[in-house]
Amino acid sequence: MSVTTEDKPGTVERARSSTVGRAIFRSPARHTPRDRAAGHWASFLLHIYPVKMKRKQIGFSYSWYLGVISTVLLGSLIASGIYLMFFYVPSPGSAYTDIQTIQTEVTFGQYIRNVHRWSAHLMVLAVAAHMAKVFYRGAYKPPREFNWVIGVGLLVLT
Repeated sequence: MSVTTEDKPGTVERARSSTVGRAIFRSPARHTPRDRAAGHWASFLLHIYPVKMKRKQIGFSYSWYLGVISTVLLGSLIASGIYLMFFYVPSPGSAYTDIQTIQTEVTFGQYIRNVHRWSAHLMVLAVAAHMAKVFYRGAYKPPREFNWVIGVGLLVLT
């Protein structure tokens, strides 16, 4: 007896019905507040967010994207740093000549070096502004102390 393709579940159905899939994918619509909270806490992706939020908390503000700006600047630093790494040798004897070579002979060398430099300066400012915003809004208080410790650690690394 052969199984037809209609009897076999598709890839999405198999993924959703697995243990990991049930934890990741959202459950069916929940109508009562208690059911919504239970579905929220049962989801792997949603359990890190609060069940209820006020509309004012998720509204757009000028300081909302400081973390995104920091991430974009970090990506810029990594990309330009890898490019510059091909031409720069960090030794006392050749450092100055390598910088001069990057600025004068490497294609877009001076531009990439300036992008790297300004990204570093702006990232320090963006991370400091983000941490100040978190501090002044009291977002370090329970239950978010762990996020604050991670943020301070990243500020020190920046």
